[in-house]
Amino acid sequence: MLAKLAPDNSDVWFGHTTWDSFQNMAPRIYKTYTFPVVKGNEGQIAMQTVSFSSSPSWLSSVDDWYLTDGLSKLAVIETSHSINNHALYSKLRPETVSSWIRVVVANALATDGGSWADIFSIAHSGTYNNQWQVVDMNRFSPGVAPSAGLLTILEEVPGMIHAEDMTPHLVAEKFWPSFNVPFFPKIQQAAGYTPSDWSGDKRHCLLAALHESVTSITTMEAVMRHNDYKHDACSRGDACTGAIDCRADLALPGQMFGALDAKWASYTSIVKDGNKAYAQMGPTHDQQPVFCWKKFTRVPHHGHPECFDFDTAVMTPLKL
Repeated sequence: MLAKLAPDNSDVWFGHTTWDSFQNMAPRIYKTYTFPVVKGNEGQIAMQTVSFSSSPSWLSSVDDWYLTDGLSKLAVIETSHSINNHALYSKLRPETVSSWIRVVVANALATDGGSWADIFSIAHSGTYNNQWQVVDMNRFSPGVAPSAGLLTILEEVPGMIHAEDMTPHLVAEKFWPSFNVPFFPKIQQAAGYTPSDWSGDKRHCLLAALHESVTSITTMEAVMRHNDYKHDACSRGDACTGAIDCRADLALPGQMFGALDAKWASYTSIVKDGNKAYAQMGPTHDQQPVFCWKKFTRVPHHGHPECFDFDTAVMTPLKL
């Protein structure tokens, strides 16, 4: 995941790639929920719309990529992190609520990044552990220094959840990278990571090198679909964990894991251009060959196209 602030504060871009088994690569569905909700303590009914990338039968995204409209104007995105300290699992308790339920509720009720974090943290489970990034487009005005609350980061592990307004970090660095490693020191320590795991990660290196190339929605797409593992200095020779758009199938024979898709948007595309987000299905074929199932004829992939050579699609929420 990448959040990128334009040097002149003219726009903020954000994007995400979903990594999973290629058997889950199709069918993909961009869904829209619109529900009436009670607005705060006022008793007024408001309509809240949440649009997200997903798969058949799933009530949440699971990718996770959400855009909200109504009570809030949020982009809600996550990357997962493993628990290296297995002793931490002793803190799991049954009197909790699963992450996918909490994210649905937070998306429906939150009015900003801070309230999203507060709602999501209630009865947290520690059984699906992520770094969540919440971009609040109501805290952004083009050409003006971003307001507090533009970027909220939340991290969860068993027995602990922590959220902070990381807008100052975004303003100072002009980008926020997320790559399956926790950032906050106490979360790192609890989960068995060190600060160097974050600072020294190959994708941290890549995103730090690539973010300056983002000057438009098109160049944001290029970063989200980037995999030049044969030439990138940060991760030369690593086609998966050293790439933004993982292609494990190019690394080892028989591997069927990698980026199932990519999604990206910006303040301009959402607020000014009619809630437009952009997506491309399948592993990247920008710098690498198109993925085709012919190498995996014995692997079940019912309902899939033979090759994933799709172009970019514009995604807008359905209106009632």
